[in-house]
Amino acid sequence: FVIFECEGRPRTMPGEALVEKVREVDWEKRTNSKRITAHRGETVFTAMLLSVINPKPEVAYVLMGHGEHNFTSGDEYTGYLDFKGLLEQNNVQVVPLALTGTNVVPTDCNLLIIAGPVTTISSGELDKIEQYLNEGGRLLALLNFATRDRTRGLEAILEKWRVQATDSIVTDPKNSINSIKVAPGEDV
Repeated sequence: FVIFECEGRPRTMPGEALVEKVREVDWEKRTNSKRITAHRGETVFTAMLLSVINPKPEVAYVLMGHGEHNFTSGDEYTGYLDFKGLLEQNNVQVVPLALTGTNVVPTDCNLLIIAGPVTTISSGELDKIEQYLNEGGRLLALLNFATRDRTRGLEAILEKWRVQATDSIVTDPKNSINSIKVAPGEDV
């Protein structure tokens, strides 16, 4: 194990956290072993250093209620579990947020994530998001292909911050699960 300490705040990390392993089973020999597939040292060390330097984790709130991507699902198309894990690895706590009723963006919000809303965000919710941004808040807005021909309500707020949400598509066929066919002359 490795011990990290800053100003009397120790954290320990088991040695096996430094590597990623995959289980291999040889059915003929009836053996079961684990093989190292990746070294995670830099990532794990960075996360541990962040956690001892700043013992209070940053907080990212994830807007819910509009068909956004699911931060608790590992589904390869709609799940953001790996993204959530990456945030947590870097000392960022991920908390779901509904802006319905009298709920506002909490004051401890370091980052508001809106991950691919499918349905339109109400004007009341948009007002709360805009107030949060006007008070110095940070936003990660992810818009997806499934709703490219519809507005989600965020477009006007994004434009005020000089961010233009268009219907253009960015593709990377070599690294995509499935390629999108684009007609000649269509924006890519």
